[in-house]
Amino acid sequence: LAQCFLSLPVQCEEEMEELHAAHVANFGVWHRRLLAGFSLLFYGFGSKVAAAREFALRECSLGPVVEVNGYVASLRLTRVLHQVV
Repeated sequence: LAQCFLSLPVQCEEEMEELHAAHVANFGVWHRRLLAGFSLLFYGFGSKVAAAREFALRECSLGPVVEVNGYVASLRLTRVLHQVV
């Protein structure tokens, strides 16, 4: 599925760049939420992947980062936690 998505032509490149910039502008909010003990959960198809990865590289040097691609129907949280822990 991801490979098919990547092979599609980009039709709204300017809007995607604006959306990415809006996500980057929220990095401070995301960072404060992590410092307050919350986790971050991103859902939806694709638009936040680059921003979330950039955030992890730029802002999350103090602890581990776990990226779970949850588009597989058989994915179970207990299995993910077992693998991480």
